[in-house]
Amino acid sequence: MKKLALISLLAPLAVFAAEEAPVVATVSEFGPLGFGFAVFMAALAIGLIGFSAAAAIGRNPSAAADIKSAILLPMVLAEGLGIIAVVLAFVK
Repeated sequence: MKKLALISLLAPLAVFAAEEAPVVATVSEFGPLGFGFAVFMAALAIGLIGFSAAAAIGRNPSAAADIKSAILLPMVLAEGLGIIAVVLAFVK
């Protein structure tokens, strides 16, 4: 589960990899695929973080404030990478 979360946080970087990797076809052919993959994985990361937070709050409701503050940074990073992927898809 942790490997999936790590992959989903790093997947939006596929947009950068598609631009710099030497490929036979043009970048414009792989742009929508990389964009879709990056946005899907960012959404998956946000969903996993939210699911884990809800499960943790369900197990220990008295620690809800600590749990909410602990998930804020990973969720913001995942959302930010998704937004960067959207912006880069329309720049090129």
